[in-house]
Amino acid sequence: MIEYLTNNEDEIDIVYKLFNKYSKEVWFVMKPTIRERLNKKELIIYKKDDKIIWACNFHKRKDWFTTIYEIVVDKDYRGSGYGKDMIEFLIYKRHNIILKCPVDNESNKFYEKIWWKLYWVEKWMEYWK
Repeated sequence: MIEYLTNNEDEIDIVYKLFNKYSKEVWFVMKPTIRERLNKKELIIYKKDDKIIWACNFHKRKDWFTTIYEIVVDKDYRGSGYGKDMIEFLIYKRHNIILKCPVDNESNKFYEKIWWKLYWVEKWMEYWK
């Protein structure tokens, strides 16, 4: 069942561990960020048999676009349509979605699989002194 994360410390801890279990894919997500998102209703989860199997951290912007920051689905449940259900839920809730992820990120294969297209690549430079 898809739902917004609540202020339940056990669930916050589970979501924190889920995000950070896959930190190579989604970087690190800190507990203060999780709490901030749940207070804004910007973090959704999916429970299967009372186990949280995926989570999505996003931000609803003032221009009515939604930026997805992290999506994570436990490896045991990947390839079963849960990620697509997550995106469809956000679209159903009238979110215009923008994704920001590195071009070489593994998650791009998922987005291509659900028929999303790459429209632009944001470039930035790092200067070292």
